[in-house]
Amino acid sequence: EGLNDLNSFQYKSYVWLVTHSSYEGVPDLIVSQKYALATLYFALAGAGWDQNTGWLTDDDACSWFGVEDCHSGISSSLNLSENNLVGEIPLELMNMRTLKSINFAGNSLYGVIPPEIGKLNLLEIFLLDNNVLSGPFPNELVNISTLKQLTLNSNELKGTVPAD
Repeated sequence: EGLNDLNSFQYKSYVWLVTHSSYEGVPDLIVSQKYALATLYFALAGAGWDQNTGWLTDDDACSWFGVEDCHSGISSSLNLSENNLVGEIPLELMNMRTLKSINFAGNSLYGVIPPEIGKLNLLEIFLLDNNVLSGPFPNELVNISTLKQLTLNSNELKGTVPAD
C-alpha cells in the first residue's frame, strides 16, 4: 500500500533513499536504518521540527540530530524529545531492531502506540510522555524483558498497565 501511494511517507522515503546515495557495498542494516529514519522524518513532519540538522542528507545517519549511540554506523538511541514531532509513529521504526532507547517525549504524537513495538526486544528506555497518544496500552511492551524505563503519562491512553 505505502509504496504504491505516491503521496505516502513510505514512497517519499523510498524515493529519497534511491536518489541520494549509492549503497553499493553498504551493509543492509545501514540502508534499512536510513529508510526507517527517512520514514520517521516524513511521517512526523520533519521539515517542521525544531531541530532537524543533518536529516535527509547523504551524511552518515549517526550525524543526524537525535540519532545517537552509534556503533559501526548503527544507532541504538533516538532522542527527539520536545522537537515538534507531529503525527503517528510509523511502523517502519520497528525495523530498527538495535534500538535500546527512544525518547519522543513532549511532542504532538497521536494515534496508537503500534503493537509492533514488541519487535524492539533490546529496548530499555521508551519515553512517550506529554504527547496526544490514544487507544489501549500496548500489552506487547510487557514482553520486552529489557525494558527498564517507560513513561506514558500525559497522553490519552486507555486501560491499565499490566503489573509485570
